[in-house]
Amino acid sequence: MQKIILIFILSASLFALSHFSKTQKVKYLYPLGEKIHHRLCSNLKAEDFSTLQALYEHIEKTCNLSEERYNVALAYYLWDGVKQQKKERISLGYTKKDKCPVCGMFVYKYPKWATMAIEKNGKKLYFDGVKDMLKYYFAHKKEIQTLYAQDYYSKKLFNLKTAFFVLGSDIYGPMGDELIPFSSEADAKSFMQEHNGEKIVRLEDLNLRTVEALDE
Repeated sequence: MQKIILIFILSASLFALSHFSKTQKVKYLYPLGEKIHHRLCSNLKAEDFSTLQALYEHIEKTCNLSEERYNVALAYYLWDGVKQQKKERISLGYTKKDKCPVCGMFVYKYPKWATMAIEKNGKKLYFDGVKDMLKYYFAHKKEIQTLYAQDYYSKKLFNLKTAFFVLGSDIYGPMGDELIPFSSEADAKSFMQEHNGEKIVRLEDLNLRTVEALDE
């Protein structure tokens, strides 16, 4: 019933979303907007528009979506996503002296694979891939505050809690078999099909044993 009401409001007005709770947005609105963005109108970037209204009007004119609620969902998915990225903007800051604390390799030699963990005391640790970072994380979980990795396609840094990892692909990292990180499930599925991946997993699906098994 709640979903039906949500769809009705979405169809009524762009500004009706001010009545939505954060839970409603995350559960219904953003997933719908993400699907539309990747499948039907992927060339849009919210940073090209100065206001949400301008973005919304552009979507109406150019995306030719079949329902009004799709225009609304796409607009808010893109707009809120950009705001969140600005709010949490962070970058890798490793130097030529930084070594992966798991394997000892210099991180700067593998820039496209580099990841970062921030401890609760603010200390930053750098790794030469997701696999080694997760080995460290599961062994020192109480000390870690946040994990960051680069999306395999866009190379943008994002919080690993939201990641989709492809396992068993024909793409190898500096330490062999690797968890290939994506911020989008659609991109993960596309990569899996193109590179013979075995499955897609989330952070909550993993533990120290499953990560170490990649080396076997």
